[in-house]
Amino acid sequence: MRRFRVGQATKKDIQTINTRYIENDNVVFPPTTQMRCACYRNDERCAFNSAVFLKHLEATHVKTDDRSVECPKHTCIIKATMRCNRGKNSQLIHPSMYNRILDECGDCDIKSSNGTFVDPALKFFYNIPLMNNTNKRIKEGLANGTPCMGQYIKLKHGSKFVKENWEGYMVNTIKAHEIDYILCKKEKKTSESSEEYFKVKPEGSTCTVKLSQFKGLPLLKIFIIQLPINCNISTTGHKLQGKTLNSLVVNSWEYSVPHWIYVVLSRVRSLNCLVLNEKLDESRTYSANSQVIKWERNIKDKVEKKLLGIGGNKIMSNI
Repeated sequence: MRRFRVGQATKKDIQTINTRYIENDNVVFPPTTQMRCACYRNDERCAFNSAVFLKHLEATHVKTDDRSVECPKHTCIIKATMRCNRGKNSQLIHPSMYNRILDECGDCDIKSSNGTFVDPALKFFYNIPLMNNTNKRIKEGLANGTPCMGQYIKLKHGSKFVKENWEGYMVNTIKAHEIDYILCKKEKKTSESSEEYFKVKPEGSTCTVKLSQFKGLPLLKIFIIQLPINCNISTTGHKLQGKTLNSLVVNSWEYSVPHWIYVVLSRVRSLNCLVLNEKLDESRTYSANSQVIKWERNIKDKVEKKLLGIGGNKIMSNI
């Protein structure tokens, strides 16, 4: 990783990393609750999250249209409540448009008035990796980007789960306004850290929605009630900065952004914890930004001078 950081990665370095390609022997995906994926674009992130949830359904649910089938209680889809505008007298949006938004949109397509992504159908299961997406609770140590694990859903009195067919599987669903709160557990910073839990309640905000048929142009604003939290199985490189992960799946590479590859690869603790869905290109030159190299060299020189006592008040007399 040091050679990657300064733009001196060798062909052998690339080949070593490529031993973690998913089709190679002894390379397997980590368990769903331990999986983290690095993506460059938000639409890619949403697609990967949906694909992982489908794998979860395949492993834990029955593929059937029979509504008498008992759905596992560890999984639920939290559907956003959508209204034409804010206020008690506002009407729910038309069912056909509502279903279309659920089918076509992920959180990358819906943005609230405060700039956060809103998931129209938050796919929840026990211990799912989640991420807080608001700065309203900073005093509680819950900032935008705080990682956590979903534990369970507490419904409001009188509310009940509704069975629905989702990708061919019968799944429990609930509307966001019928939820009292979901309980989440913060990710531990260290193995010695104590467990911290917190509640997340539904919130409403005015949002803009983009549909593919309209070439990404935002539709009229609608009022959406949903949980201020998003799935964190897949994360963009921006949100991964500063993280140290026990496992990481790289879905694809972004070669046009300097240091993106280094930032992603340096998030995981060891090579054996890395899984590649796409190999690194051996024919490329992995150069580094000259300003970053210059900055690192200056920092190194300052540290060395300080250790040697050069330029300070104390000069080492015996070296």
